[in-house]
Amino acid sequence: MFNLLLALSLGLLAGYLARKLPSIRHYIQAGISLGLFFLIFTMGIQVGSSQEVMASIGSIGLQAACFAIFTVTGSVLLSLPLSLWLKRKQVKETGKPS
Repeated sequence: MFNLLLALSLGLLAGYLARKLPSIRHYIQAGISLGLFFLIFTMGIQVGSSQEVMASIGSIGLQAACFAIFTVTGSVLLSLPLSLWLKRKQVKETGKPS
């Protein structure tokens, strides 16, 4: 846990210092993309080498699909009333719809 907090703190410090060097942003973005690609690649190797995970990949995929569908559906169903309420509130305050 300490290692993670140390890495996060050093990253924050490096990011703060890099703000003053706009020419380095391209290299930072490329490093992030490369690091993310490497992370996903190594996770794929670990999942692919696990017999237990590979044996239940169909079940895991079905659960993931259901989770994604219910998450999106719930987000849409809960955001619609909020959106309508905010529009009504704006009309009351400004007198004109957006």
